[in-house]
This record gives sequence, C-alpha cells and structure tokens, in this order.
Amino acid sequence: MVGKEITVIERPESVSWEEISSVLKQAHADNVKKGIVLPYPALPPLDIYAKTEGRGGKMVVALYKGKVVGTGAVAVINKKLWCGQGKYLYSFLDAVLPEYKGQGIYSQIEKWQVQYAKSVGLNRLLLDTHECNKDMIAIARKKGYRKVGYKIREGHNSVIMVKWLDGCPYSRLKCRLMFARKKRDKLDNAQNEEQ
Repeated sequence: MVGKEITVIERPESVSWEEISSVLKQAHADNVKKGIVLPYPALPPLDIYAKTEGRGGKMVVALYKGKVVGTGAVAVINKKLWCGQGKYLYSFLDAVLPEYKGQGIYSQIEKWQVQYAKSVGLNRLLLDTHECNKDMIAIARKKGYRKVGYKIREGHNSVIMVKWLDGCPYSRLKCRLMFARKKRDKLDNAQNEEQ
C-alpha cells in the first residue's frame, strides 16, 4: 500500500509551483467534468504561491518516491462566525492525484494540518468547498468537521466547515439548524439584491 510510504512535509524548494498546479488540476479534473469548478485549483502557479506562501501560509506536499501525489495548504485567518470569532487555521488546496486516492494520503495531509494548528496555538480548522462537492463534504464530516456557514461566490456557492480540535462545543442539531439558517439567509439576501 502506497499510503505507508508517503511523506507529508512543508513544500521543499525542489517542488515547483508548476508541479503543485499540475497536481491540483489533475486531482480536480473529475470535479470539473461534473460541473464543480473550484477557483483555487484553476489558478496559475504564481497565483497559487501568492495565495499561500506569498501571504505567510504554508504549502504541504505528500511525496511518494519523490513524486508529488497530494497537496494541502494552510493559513491563519481571523474570522467571525456564529460559532466563534478569532483565529482559525484555514485549510485549502487539498488534493490527491486520482490514482492515489483511497490510500490514506488526505488523512496524512490533514494530520499535518492538525499538528500545525496545535503548534501555532489554534484549536479550530476551517475549510470551505463547493456546495456540490459531496465527496469533500463527506470526507470532512468523517474527519470531524461540521457545516457552520454558507458563502455565495461568483460562479458557485460554498459550504463553510469547522473542526474543533478540543471537541465541538455545539450539538450536531444546533450546527445543522444554524447552517440551514445561514444558508437560507444568504440565499434570501442574494435574491433580494437581484430584485
């Protein structure tokens, strides 16, 4: 099994932004075929750098025999949500090449992200994904993320999910109800603005 031979590390200089861009495009090709177009994987290499290390974030790569087979990025953000305000570790640009999926690589990337959050004194991770990206939403749920918000973006709408490293202080029911309320409010506001 490949998963046991994977090394997840902060991007070394030997890994180019072009290589990361290629992995992102390949990993998200199935989403594109389904009409789920995420903005970050489509960015050119220098824009990926600008969104990550260029803003003080970290790019992580999963290596198998020297080849990049997965990516993930993190950045500290200050966010106000109904479920808390302050600093979160934002997880984005998570991807695993199609031929390596199902081998625990994303789990290793996410484990690195959790350890990094702890190392910088944060107890919450935040991610957002296209509302139709059912695979990522299901994976995030298995990892302990809960839907907490909804964002209307140009070209698609996103589900915002949070993982508390010391346990979610809210019941599943409260999270579901608040997510439904936030989604309804955002959609109602968008509809009102169109009229």
